[in-house]
Amino acid sequence: MEQVKRESFKVTGISVRTTNSHEMNSQTGKIARLWRDFTDIHSKAGQQPALVYGVYSGYASNQHGEFDVTAAVVGDFSHVNRRELKIPAGNFLRFAKNGPCPETVIALWQEVWKFFEEKGAPERAYLVDFEEYTGPESVAIFIGIKEGT
Repeated sequence: MEQVKRESFKVTGISVRTTNSHEMNSQTGKIARLWRDFTDIHSKAGQQPALVYGVYSGYASNQHGEFDVTAAVVGDFSHVNRRELKIPAGNFLRFAKNGPCPETVIALWQEVWKFFEEKGAPERAYLVDFEEYTGPESVAIFIGIKEGT
C-alpha cells in the first residue's frame, strides 16, 4: 500500500447501484452481472481496452450503505445506458495485487477493509474510489482519503 496523488480524469461506462451486503449474496449481487455486460459490449465491438476501471461513487454513507459501481474506460464507450464520470484529483491509498480475477479483486478488497478498521488508519473520503485494471491479472484499488489524514 502506498499513498499517491492522482490528477482528475474522466471515464465512461455502465453502472449499477448496490450495497456490500447485497454483493455477498449471489441472488442479490449486481457487480458480477455488470462486469459480464461490460465485457460483452466490448467483445461485440471487437475492442479490448488497455485500461479498464471499476469506479465506486455516489456513496450514501460509508462501506455499509448504497453506492454506484461503474465499469468504465477512458474515452469513447458506445452504449445507450452509458454514464460519464469525473474522477476528482486527490490523495488516494493504492493497494495492488496480481492474480486471477475476480478472486484477486475480492481478496484485495478484503485487505482494504481490514486496513481501514485498524487504529490510526487514514479516514476514507467516500467520494470516489476506483479499481484500475492494467492487464487480465493486474489490479490496483485506489481509496480516496481525506486531506490531512
